[in-house]
Amino acid sequence: MERGKERADLRTGDLKRLIGELEHHRDILMDEVAKKQGKCEATEKIIKRAYEIILDANKDEQVHEENEARDREKQAIVAERKKAREENDVLNKPRKKKVEKALDGLKNNNRVKETQERARKGRAASAKRNSKKKADKGK
Repeated sequence: MERGKERADLRTGDLKRLIGELEHHRDILMDEVAKKQGKCEATEKIIKRAYEIILDANKDEQVHEENEARDREKQAIVAERKKAREENDVLNKPRKKKVEKALDGLKNNNRVKETQERARKGRAASAKRNSKKKADKGK
């Protein structure tokens, strides 16, 4: 928050000096109210506008600081989550390898079963063909 105030002060330092000079000028002019009434009112308007600019600058800096604080909090949360995810990956790596190994074993087992099934069907088809040939020869 202090940094925001310092930045706002840097941005509005010239305006504050101008306000001081204008207020001094206003005091001199008020002494001559009868002659210079119009200039006094114009100076008042300038002073009022300068104050509005300072308030706007302070408000902008405050909003900027709040947004930066919110962004820092979000980045901290994201960093914590990333760290936790990395730790979980390290912890789960051996388990993951075991699961992958088991899955590979299942795939290999399924391939073996499919190969055995094809071989059985091939032998059955071959036996059927051979029995047909023998039956045809016997006729």
